[in-house]
Amino acid sequence: MIRIPLYNLVIYIKIYSTFKDLKKGYFQHIKRYNIAEEGDQDVHFSAAVVVPTNQIDKAYLLLQKDFLDYNTITHEVYHLTNRILYHRRVTFDILDDEPFAILNGYLNQEVINYLQKKKFIDGK
Repeated sequence: MIRIPLYNLVIYIKIYSTFKDLKKGYFQHIKRYNIAEEGDQDVHFSAAVVVPTNQIDKAYLLLQKDFLDYNTITHEVYHLTNRILYHRRVTFDILDDEPFAILNGYLNQEVINYLQKKKFIDGK
C-alpha cells in the first residue's frame, strides 16, 4: 500500500500468481467500481491498473508474479500516473510536464521499494 497525501489517495498493490487470477481480479475490480470495460476480455495481459472514477481515494496496481520486471512495473506505473492526474484534472503540457514526472518518479520508487520489501523482486 502506498499513500499519497497530496492527492488523498491510497494505492493498493496486488500480486497474482497466474494470468487467470490476475484477469479475474481485474474484472472483479471493474465490476465492483462500475467501470466501463476498456478492452477485450479475451486479451492476455501481465499487469493492469484500476483507478475508480466513483471512489477517487483508491487506485489499484495489479501485477502477475511471473512478470515482475522493471519494464512491466514502470510501464504500469506510467499508466497509473496518467490516470491519477487525469482524475485530478491535472492537464499534460509538453512544456510543463513536471507534475507527471514528479508523480511518476515517486510512484516508481515507492512501488519498487514495496516489491523489494515484500521480496517479490531483489534489491539489485
